[in-house]
Amino acid sequence: MNANVLHGTLNQSQCFYIKMLLDIIGVLDEADRLLNEDFEKALDDILNAIPRDRHTYLFSATMTKKVNKLQRACLRNPVKIEAASKYSTVDTLKQQYRFVPAKHKDCYLVYILTEMAGCTSMVFTRTCDATRLLSFILRNLNIRAIPISGQMTQQKRLGALNKFKSGECNVLVCTDVASRGLDIPSVDMVINYDIPASSKDYIHRVGRTARAGRSGVAISLVNQYELEWYLQIEKLIGKKLPEYPAQEEVVLQMLESVTEAKRLSQMKLKEIGGTKRRKGGNEEEEEDIERYLGVKGKSSKKKRQFRVQAESYHTTYKTSGRPPLLMASAAIDARTNFSTQSLSTNDPVVSVDWLHANLREPDLKVLDASWYMPDEQRNPIQEYQVAHIPGALFFDVDGIADRTTKLPHMLPSEDAFAAAASALGIQNKDGLVVYDGKGIFSAARVWWMFRVFGHDRIWVLDGGLPRWRASGYDVESSASSDAILKASAASEAIEKVYQGQTAGPLTFQTKLQPHLVWTLDQVRRNIEEKTHQHIDARSKPRFDGAAPEPRKGIRSGHVPGSKCIPFPEMLDASQTLLPADELKNRFSEEGISLEHPVVTSCGTGVTACILALGLHRLGKTDVAVYDGSWTEWGAHSDTPVDTSS
Repeated sequence: MNANVLHGTLNQSQCFYIKMLLDIIGVLDEADRLLNEDFEKALDDILNAIPRDRHTYLFSATMTKKVNKLQRACLRNPVKIEAASKYSTVDTLKQQYRFVPAKHKDCYLVYILTEMAGCTSMVFTRTCDATRLLSFILRNLNIRAIPISGQMTQQKRLGALNKFKSGECNVLVCTDVASRGLDIPSVDMVINYDIPASSKDYIHRVGRTARAGRSGVAISLVNQYELEWYLQIEKLIGKKLPEYPAQEEVVLQMLESVTEAKRLSQMKLKEIGGTKRRKGGNEEEEEDIERYLGVKGKSSKKKRQFRVQAESYHTTYKTSGRPPLLMASAAIDARTNFSTQSLSTNDPVVSVDWLHANLREPDLKVLDASWYMPDEQRNPIQEYQVAHIPGALFFDVDGIADRTTKLPHMLPSEDAFAAAASALGIQNKDGLVVYDGKGIFSAARVWWMFRVFGHDRIWVLDGGLPRWRASGYDVESSASSDAILKASAASEAIEKVYQGQTAGPLTFQTKLQPHLVWTLDQVRRNIEEKTHQHIDARSKPRFDGAAPEPRKGIRSGHVPGSKCIPFPEMLDASQTLLPADELKNRFSEEGISLEHPVVTSCGTGVTACILALGLHRLGKTDVAVYDGSWTEWGAHSDTPVDTSS
């Protein structure tokens, strides 16, 4: 029984025939979908109508936990037959992506379909309303498109499918209802107009082409709101996809005609009631429709600013297993008085509401300091280009670093840091807010770097870019901009300083605070002298020596006498810094006294700064960070190492 069959209600006659057909064997195709609650009643009707003494077969291209548990199938002594344990796509499928601004996605879609004119194509969208709008747009541009979605009756779906299979229409604009169970012998191309929130749905979508040994093409259009979902897809299939080649200036030559076609389509949909909210529709879906139709009325804006809202449909980091972010947006139209002088230097973070209210202040600069572990295979500068807080500069954690060592992102010299900050356009009078793409991660490192060089007017954005986007605030994209040029200039300035050349005019002066940064020799002396409490921010298995280090040639274990407080314990489920009382309890549990000096370390000196951030909230503003951290300590053969059983 295919999932698409169960969209209607089963009557007594249908159950009788099902019983006759499935008297011995019960088959559930697309079992992962059928075991969802959506099909519970229909599936129960079928299982009650057929004999309990039967053979039941479950088929699925993607095996979910529900399929593995066989929650409703009631199987006895099941046998699992698996063709492949890894989610993969066929070798004959050519997969590509293209990063595009959301406002130009329609234009890129039309460009690709025009370039591939004559091919049979399936265009996947997120909502039923989007299938209608895109179909109207494409028809207005003489592209033979027809929609198919779950809102259509079975008869209309079959009619649309027959027109597509017969060649009367060569573009099928569809939701995920068309990704499974349809008998379409030949599809030349699949276009993911909307990236699926579940990466497993991507496998089903692109599986519509390159079937039975044929070749096929799959192109994913990724806008600034969908990057995290796309990265999860690459992680699932185990490879990075090549970029679809297209010259932006050529694509945008179609912008005028596509815009006019969209305007006419919007008018047509309004005439036939396309923008009316359906009974039982949810608010997220209504906002999605408004986005496609370009509706930006005052009422929509007011709801976005003042209601208590969960993560909107374009918010990233939904696959992490964390509970949805909930926050009450303040009345941000009442402007917060801007003054970095009045901000507390004892509380090292600012809220997204505060930043949104003060974003355009001339003496406030925002830095995107996103950085990721090598095994995450994420490109921070590329992600910045796709989506960042409006006006933010990009701070390259790996680029603004010491050029005389092989250790990663070590502190540069005073002259080099001054040259880099100046190249970014930063002045000593500026207040700085730094954020990253995880919540609070690498932003803490840059916060610490500026403080090491004497700049105290710097704060970390609490919750980072995920919190900003979950609050409904806008992001912007820029494939080439002044900010990218400044980031490149900062790296070049450091190179010049280390080569003994003049880097350019300085707008930022440094004043080194040597007590905030420790060297290997200081850590070695501290083992004997015990002047500072040493806290390691790595995971407990790495600290204990039970898990190998991610970098080759580094011993496992910890510095003798140090204690372990993994950095995630400084943060709550929404990746914001814990309140002071909870932070204090966590340090107390580990035997850390706030009355005595502290030095922190981690793997490469990044997450150690999160511990320093938490201690700073508790009033300890003089916490030192061991810059080389375990990557330096564990690589030396003569440094003592302890392990825990």
